[in-house]
Amino acid sequence: MKRITKIMWRILKVSLFMWILISLPIFRIDNIEIIGNESLTSEYLIEELEIEKNKTNIFYYNKKKIEKKLELKPYIKKVKIEKKIPSNVRVIILEREALLYLPYKNNEYIYIDKEGIVLEVSEGKKEDVPEIIGIKYEIFNLGEKLNTENELKIKGIYELLNKMERYGLNMKKIKIDIQDRKKIKMNYNNVQIHIGELSELDYKARMLKGITDALVDRGELRGVIDISNTNIEPYLVFEKK
Repeated sequence: MKRITKIMWRILKVSLFMWILISLPIFRIDNIEIIGNESLTSEYLIEELEIEKNKTNIFYYNKKKIEKKLELKPYIKKVKIEKKIPSNVRVIILEREALLYLPYKNNEYIYIDKEGIVLEVSEGKKEDVPEIIGIKYEIFNLGEKLNTENELKIKGIYELLNKMERYGLNMKKIKIDIQDRKKIKMNYNNVQIHIGELSELDYKARMLKGITDALVDRGELRGVIDISNTNIEPYLVFEKK
């Protein structure tokens, strides 16, 4: 019995020592590093972490709870929180990127990513995000997939934009019309581009790159480019700027 009592006392002493040790001020979080965020500010994310600098103990901080909380945010696809003993926390963010925006109501726009997830509803237009018209939808919720019958078209547009980026076609202020799936059109400044169906996109992107480079060199930046039929030469109607 005495032996058991001694063992219990030792366990209690060790536990008390460990409690005192981990409660020391050196283990209070005083530095937070945010990595991977572009759309969301570091200030906003730090507020969402529920950390009081120089007060929150790193051992008691529930990182799993906060990871789940942050992953409910529309722009956050994945988050990982790492504790760096004694007092540092690193937050690694994988964000969703706005692929397109579409008209909503009262001069507001819905921004979606490549998976059709609704990221935000905003009055502002982002120049580096294309506008798309012709998508039919009903109700929607932030952070959830847009309920639409045009999911395959969205995937096709994502592939087309990827091909364009691959060939150096970094166009801004693009408007894409997918109302007719066989006659998809794209407007870029004073240029209307007839894409046709969302097929043979690599070829169409390469042709478009070559044509636009040649037109810029010649100072012709207004007119129509038709690359919808890949069996014939592209159709061009252009004039001097």
